[in-house]
Amino acid sequence: MGGGGAAKRGGGGSGSDAGSSASQQSSQTGMAAAQLQHDRPHAPPPQAEEQQASSPAPPPPHQRADEAAQPLPIAFADGQVTVGDGTLLLDRVTPLARVQHPAGTDMVLLSMQAAQGASSMEDFPLGRLHCKQWLCSARNKMWWMTPEWGKTARELPPETQFLLLELVDGSYAMMLPLISQQTFRGTLRPPSTSQAVG
Repeated sequence: MGGGGAAKRGGGGSGSDAGSSASQQSSQTGMAAAQLQHDRPHAPPPQAEEQQASSPAPPPPHQRADEAAQPLPIAFADGQVTVGDGTLLLDRVTPLARVQHPAGTDMVLLSMQAAQGASSMEDFPLGRLHCKQWLCSARNKMWWMTPEWGKTARELPPETQFLLLELVDGSYAMMLPLISQQTFRGTLRPPSTSQAVG
């Protein structure tokens, strides 16, 4: 099982452990949010129409066209994944990880392999996550996913399939669980209570 990440320049910080799992749990909280969104009226509020008629404000400095979508260097050294000028994304990366940094790409691949060989489920701690806030897409039913957001790894829902992070310097990074051989699926999940948070 592996997790890949890419960083982009964008826009405090917190650190908490993150893990990757192949669990079968589901969350019911996202379903209520999806139903509430569906019940909203489709007409924009009157204030929105007035704002559209006036000239738009210039984008914030961190979203100007010359800086937007510029890839940042991402690196792994001494058990840490950093982006840009050394902004920390993950530290305490598990020694079980085989780290790959393909030449010519803006990504780091953390590959794990089960110590006892093939098994029906494996759980690998990735390291301690550092971000200002995050947005994710997580499975809540067999064929459904919902968006969720938070600030620490402990708030991550089980079955997270996509994780977009805003880092402390305003840059953005993405984490995706990937599976080789197409035999199992991978997910990101919050740390278990047995994993130490520092």
